[in-house]
Amino acid sequence: MIITQNRNTEHDSSFRKGEIKEGTVVSINDKDVVVDIGFKSDGVIPLSEFAYSSMPELNSKILVFINELDNGEGRLSLSKRKADFIKNIELIKQANVDGTVLPGTIRRRVKGGMIVNVLGIEAFLPGSQISLKPIPNLDQFIGKELHFKVMNIDEEHRNIILSRRMVLEDERSGIDLIQSSSGQILTSYSTYDISSINHQNNLIYYDREYKRDQLERTLTGYKKKFGKTLFPTLAEENILDYYFELVSPEHLSQTFYISNVNLNREKSIPYIFLRPKIDGPRLESAFPHGLCVAFKGTLYQERTGDYSMTVYDFVVVSQADRKDFELEADVELVQKKVPQFRKNNMLSPEFVEILQRKPISLTTMDNLNRWLSYLDWREEMVRVSAKGIRYIDQTVDEKGVSFKVVCQDKDAFIKLIPSLRFDDIYAYEPEYSSDEWDFVINLDKSEGSNQRYRPRPFTLGSYVEHSEIKLDDLDLHVVDLPKKWAVPVAFRVSFDFNEDDQDIINNISNNPHADLKSFYADVKSRIHSNGFLAPSAIGDVALIDRLKRNLNLFTMQGGYSPNLSTYLFDISKAQLPKRALTIDHWKDTNLNDEQKRAVQVMCSAPDIALIQGPPGTGKTTVIAEAIYQLIKRGEKVLLSSQSNTAVDNALEKLAQIPGIRAVRFGKEERLDKDLDYIASNVLNFFYRILSKPSQERLTAWKSEDKRLKSLEDWLSDAYRILPEYRNESEQNNHLKSRLHKAKETKDKLDKLKIEFEQVEETKSAISKWIDYTSGSLDFTDIDHFPDEIIDDFQNQVIAPVRSILAQSGIDPFLGWTGRSYSSPDELLLVANVGMDRIHNLEDFKILLNSEYNRISSIPDRESITDSTASAKIAYLENKLDELENQMDDLDENESKYSELDRERRSVRKEIKQLRESGSGSDMSRFKYFFNISNDKGQRSIDVLDSMYKSKSSIMTVLTGSPRKAGLALLKKAVESIDEILVEYPKLIRKHQTECRQIVERISVDFNHEALIASRGDCVKLEKLLEESVSRLRDIENSMHTEIISYQDSFNTSITLTRPIPEELESLVDQASGIANELRFKLSDQSEFRKLTSPIMDKWLKVLSKPNEEDVGTIQPLYLKNCQVVGMTCTENPKILTDNEYHYFDTVIIDEVSKATPPELIMPLMLGRRAVLVGDHRQLPPLFREKELAWEEVFQMQNEDLSEAQDAANGGSNQETVLTQENYDKYKTMVTASLFKQYFELADPQIKSSLFTQYRMHPHIMDTINHFYENRLVCGIDNPDQARNHGLLVNNSQCEYLAPNKHVVWIDSSQDPCGRKYYETKMQQKGCYNELEARILISVLIDINKRLKELNQTKSVGIISFYAMQIRQLNILLKQHISKHGKLSNVRWRISTVDKFQGREQDIILVSLVRNRQTVRKSAKAFVAQFERVNVAMSRARELLIVTGAKDMLADYPVLIPNMDREGYTQSYTYKNIMEQVNLRGSFYPSSFIISPEEWKSMANNKDGRNRYDNRKS
Repeated sequence: MIITQNRNTEHDSSFRKGEIKEGTVVSINDKDVVVDIGFKSDGVIPLSEFAYSSMPELNSKILVFINELDNGEGRLSLSKRKADFIKNIELIKQANVDGTVLPGTIRRRVKGGMIVNVLGIEAFLPGSQISLKPIPNLDQFIGKELHFKVMNIDEEHRNIILSRRMVLEDERSGIDLIQSSSGQILTSYSTYDISSINHQNNLIYYDREYKRDQLERTLTGYKKKFGKTLFPTLAEENILDYYFELVSPEHLSQTFYISNVNLNREKSIPYIFLRPKIDGPRLESAFPHGLCVAFKGTLYQERTGDYSMTVYDFVVVSQADRKDFELEADVELVQKKVPQFRKNNMLSPEFVEILQRKPISLTTMDNLNRWLSYLDWREEMVRVSAKGIRYIDQTVDEKGVSFKVVCQDKDAFIKLIPSLRFDDIYAYEPEYSSDEWDFVINLDKSEGSNQRYRPRPFTLGSYVEHSEIKLDDLDLHVVDLPKKWAVPVAFRVSFDFNEDDQDIINNISNNPHADLKSFYADVKSRIHSNGFLAPSAIGDVALIDRLKRNLNLFTMQGGYSPNLSTYLFDISKAQLPKRALTIDHWKDTNLNDEQKRAVQVMCSAPDIALIQGPPGTGKTTVIAEAIYQLIKRGEKVLLSSQSNTAVDNALEKLAQIPGIRAVRFGKEERLDKDLDYIASNVLNFFYRILSKPSQERLTAWKSEDKRLKSLEDWLSDAYRILPEYRNESEQNNHLKSRLHKAKETKDKLDKLKIEFEQVEETKSAISKWIDYTSGSLDFTDIDHFPDEIIDDFQNQVIAPVRSILAQSGIDPFLGWTGRSYSSPDELLLVANVGMDRIHNLEDFKILLNSEYNRISSIPDRESITDSTASAKIAYLENKLDELENQMDDLDENESKYSELDRERRSVRKEIKQLRESGSGSDMSRFKYFFNISNDKGQRSIDVLDSMYKSKSSIMTVLTGSPRKAGLALLKKAVESIDEILVEYPKLIRKHQTECRQIVERISVDFNHEALIASRGDCVKLEKLLEESVSRLRDIENSMHTEIISYQDSFNTSITLTRPIPEELESLVDQASGIANELRFKLSDQSEFRKLTSPIMDKWLKVLSKPNEEDVGTIQPLYLKNCQVVGMTCTENPKILTDNEYHYFDTVIIDEVSKATPPELIMPLMLGRRAVLVGDHRQLPPLFREKELAWEEVFQMQNEDLSEAQDAANGGSNQETVLTQENYDKYKTMVTASLFKQYFELADPQIKSSLFTQYRMHPHIMDTINHFYENRLVCGIDNPDQARNHGLLVNNSQCEYLAPNKHVVWIDSSQDPCGRKYYETKMQQKGCYNELEARILISVLIDINKRLKELNQTKSVGIISFYAMQIRQLNILLKQHISKHGKLSNVRWRISTVDKFQGREQDIILVSLVRNRQTVRKSAKAFVAQFERVNVAMSRARELLIVTGAKDMLADYPVLIPNMDREGYTQSYTYKNIMEQVNLRGSFYPSSFIISPEEWKSMANNKDGRNRYDNRKS
């Protein structure tokens, strides 16, 4: 290993990647440790490398390994871990050479052996090398720190082989480690096997007389504290002597665990601590269960060189097995009565040397020293900041609280201005100062028995302004002022109301009947008429003192957690559960699987359990269920938190579970006075529980009396109503019968009427048919063909006509189907066509005769042509003659002759075709009549067609030609037509006669007057029946109402829609039976009730309100016997001991991420096991709760000091301990969450995460989910409905709020007029953004207006990272309310994000404020701290509205730590949120909320009052 020193050189060529250099720590920030190694730029080491080791101090020298010469940001990338690794490898190699013993911790078991961590490097310990003998269970060694030698190093494969066996063999072979003069091996040991000491050297000489009085007082206090459970056999003897005789009887040895509790590395002599081992019934019965009393002392070296021990204190600790840093030895305690020592003294120099190298642990020692150093610095901060100013008078009005103050001179006041601006200021009573005029903190009053009776200092809000006034304005004379004040001055200093009072003002403002004047008077009464104004840090004195005492007690293993000192700074050493607890019965059956597992982890972990609960995942629900399960097991639980709100929320859940006795301890002025379980109300609550059985018994008796009375009243009504119901029911049935008969008669008459109308219609139709057949009526006037005459017309007309004409192939009624017609209209049409044909037979007959004569005249050899063809042939023959005559006049050689010859041949051809075609006639004239076939199946029209087309020949003449058949058909047709012309009129007349007879035959006897009368009867009866039904319904409704009102008397659920007498009688029988049973029961109880009712009435009267005697006697008993106690981590534990709560089985600490280790020590020491619940991805512990990033604090502090010096004409610098050095030294330590370290390193068996959230709509959850690597899921059923805010808000620009919009972003980069807009910075007071403040107030007004229209009320929270913005919002809201009245439909709260953690609202409005004119994106600014963004954006249930400057925030990087691995991920959080919002159409410019005209009006009227003239709530 080559380690080179820094060289001051201008050349960087000497620096190589992979080298180890020595460097100087120049600064420490929240990400890196910055080191100067002489390179052209500083190098950085990730802060995570120091998670398991102490942080280097500024200006200290360290060795570093060069990873890269440029990490991408122009800096060296360095690693201390790699440098240490290389250095430790060299040490291991050296140990392999010279046989040096090395300490190591066994981490886990692997195949063939164990893995051991030696100097931060993993090595292999073979199973055969663990002990001298085979070990059946190797798991017992896991987590233990032992000693090893290096057997072998395989550099090629980077394997290190260890042996513990070699160390044990050396010891057995006689190597006396204690007598070793080299010290090398002793230095390497961190534990020591006491068996190697000579068993005769077991005496410890001690002195208990030096501080006897103090020791006796301490033991007496413990005896009083624990009562009979401590030293139950103590009689009259001295308690100090009794104790030592108990733990170490004279001349007898007792096993003790011995340890060194000295935390000062520079002090060589250890503080020795002896804890008796409880190994038998004698000691077990002497101490409270699980506890014992140990003692500590200092060592004094005698002339002989040996040491004796002076006992100076006792500590109650938990019983536990030997810890790694303890030595177990059988010891005989011997009082030191003479100067010289006897032999066999255990406290030899060698033994003391062992103890010197065995403090609690180096890690614990370093951390505790660092915390004690921090608390010393905090105390110095209090001392430096404990500068106040005397006030003579105070005024309270709508502007806030103002004071008239006096000071020795103006310079002194100017120096106080930064504190008044920057610090949280309180108004203290005069007795808080030991000087009447100059504020000198009275530390004797910081804590003590009288403190609880002294009024608490009054908290003021933000500083507003100051102005100088004349001394004459004060109610005193200059001569009354101190003479040492050479030039006294007076000022008026004004402050806002504090946050709690501002909330009250907001609520009063929303109450139209409330009076603010009385509230102002109340505030004034809570502030002493005169006193001092000073920073709130003064109140930290008592807290710091308690924290110091807790840390010191912890160093002595004080408290009741057996393994706290083991795992406090190394969570890997926490014990793991042997098996997970099985829970058979869940109090809350709605828990999801994650929550159930978390409860199981909380109840199963032996030492500590860790529960991570992101926003809305039900941490409080899980805590309540776990406490219920723990109490079922008989445990006593302390519920603690860094905030009062978290404790109250969890206890409020528990108050709903019967059988749990809970109490809330704390300063009453900080507690909600309406809570049942605070100490002042708990007796009332207890009395309500005690009175419940008696109250329930009396209520039950009264209920039975009432029930019997109800049944009797109901039966009386039933007996009255039942006959009435029966009579009305019989009348109703009679009316129904009459109505039924009347309806039957009416129905018959209605049917007869229909028949009559049908007959009349038929008669009319037949009459029209007669007129039509007579020719007096046109066919179009006939409506239909009456069915009654269809058969007659067919038989009397159609059949005879068809019979006569059938032989000639003629059917005028072709298509007639008779009764099988598809429709009467179709049949009527066929009849009309047939009759038209008959009427045209006369003309057709003439045509047939003419054609018969013409065809008969044509020779048989010639074709028959019709008249048209004949005319054309004649024309063509004439043309042919003309052509031949022309040709005769021409020469055959002439061209004209040839043309005429071609034309002649064409004419001849056409004549031939006409004659050969035989196309005799126009067949369309015959198709209308010749439409049927003959007996041979040949259609008549086809016969005629063949006649015209055929040519005659000898054969056709001999055999019969088509012409002959056609002529015969024509002749037969003429004959048939002649017969029809004679018969048809006769047939029609006969048919008409039959039709007239039909008309005369059909008739219906119908009386129209009878029908009218029948209908009238039905209407009358229906009305009577309706009246009867109405009377029945009234009776039924009356009975139904009675039954519903007396349903409890029936002791069952009765559904009675329309009871009939049988059902009613059944209920009467049931009621009678129940009433008889009740009469018997009450009669049987009457004597007992007569005796006990007065006693219980008196008992309830006694319990109605505790009297003074009860408060003095019973309340203390109740307070001492609760199963659950709630209090904050920083509360004075004396309140617990005063109520005899000394230790708990389980301590549950909620919101643990915000607590520092000193704040956690107290509750952790009070319980045998601990449960830490929190979310390390929300706000961490605060270094100092201010609104600006610390780099800005330094800058503005310097500005204010310069201003103060200028004003004082060159005054001296103000003293301050808030330096860069102190900041670097303590900030990382304080703001690093212990819970975060625990959770990331703990075994999965003792930790659990909740990722199902039930608070937010999924769109709101999306804004924070990337902080949890998108592991959050929404557990709300139908979130669109369950988280529907229902707001629809329109303005002139758009609909910017709608039920489907759950996240809205309003861009404040530009004002409504389109101009760039920037934040306003107010020196050390912080910064604010007026545009954003006005936007949010406008939105709040719009929301209130819409809720008023909906007649709804919602809770609205307004959050900002900066207190100045909160003040600006309050001012604007006050202005609006003073002009336009209350916002009655919103319950609003305005606060910083720090005060909002643990709260939730229906609607959250967030102002991000920051928009610098010169953009400097500090990673330390609040807007860059992902925890703050997470908390701010996760408070809303239904609607989140954010206003922020896109121009600044869109590319603002936010570093987010990885969840399951080291390192950070750089995220553009705001850009991601804005993109999500924009995709959902909810991203708006400021002009969409405030119009340009309104904004201009505000610019003209700076107080903004005109701004809201058009936006009334």
